[in-house]
Amino acid sequence: MIIDTFREMIRKAFLTAALSSIFCAPLVAEDWVGSYDSSVIAETPEDPVVYSLETIEKLRRSVSPRYVRVLDWRSGQGKPGLVKGILFTCEALRSKDVAVAGDFSGWKPLQMKRNRNGIFFYILPIREVEEGKRILSYRYKFQSAGIWFHDPRNPARIDDGLGGYVSHFELEKEDVNRQAAFRVLREAHPGKERLVEFAVHEKALGRAAKRKSVTNVAIVGDFNGWNPDHDWLKRDEDGIYRLRLRLPPGEYPYVLIVDGKWVLDPYNPQTRKHSRLDDLVSFAIIQ
Repeated sequence: MIIDTFREMIRKAFLTAALSSIFCAPLVAEDWVGSYDSSVIAETPEDPVVYSLETIEKLRRSVSPRYVRVLDWRSGQGKPGLVKGILFTCEALRSKDVAVAGDFSGWKPLQMKRNRNGIFFYILPIREVEEGKRILSYRYKFQSAGIWFHDPRNPARIDDGLGGYVSHFELEKEDVNRQAAFRVLREAHPGKERLVEFAVHEKALGRAAKRKSVTNVAIVGDFNGWNPDHDWLKRDEDGIYRLRLRLPPGEYPYVLIVDGKWVLDPYNPQTRKHSRLDDLVSFAIIQ
């Protein structure tokens, strides 16, 4: 009996050590404690890692700002919520309250959350698209007990003209939901027409057209008279073909043309039979 108990203790200890070496070791070097297997998220391999909220709540020291995707199992929606944004952290062990402020908040302090190790963190959603332009530059400072200070973990800073510094973060690329080919972009002053972006990754297009590589991509629909030479998608450095159009609210059947081959939108499950074409087409509703 004693021997069996001892063997069970050894087995559990070995299992704990093995799991720690698998899940914790790769992230400790980057100041993270623990990890999250993002394979349950149906994303393409090119997408960034998905962390659990618990991972951030276990940070042992602050890190430089970075774009993160965080899975919150406590979202209260019956399924985990995926939060995407810029992670700001501040190590202030003796402080009870720390806030982050910047040009993204009109320099109004945003209260940060303190984790169990005394690290304050805040996940800032990417600033809304204004007039169809992506906002990639962020200037910010931390505030505690009425004192403003720059981010010591971020070497990118500029003189604020008051004897201090303003930290600066540059978002390298915008994260795009690759499970949706079209989206209505937010604008500071929207008009009668909506600014719509069609965006599809080249690998998804290649699979849809059964081609190893993609060279030319166009879109046709009622909005351009089904003219294949009217609206071309442009390939960006991240491998995503994009096109922005202004369209009034309504219902729009469309098809993608990949190197001359007409294909359905690989990320849009909404399809209908077009009476004039006598074939299936993808379908978008713009509100």
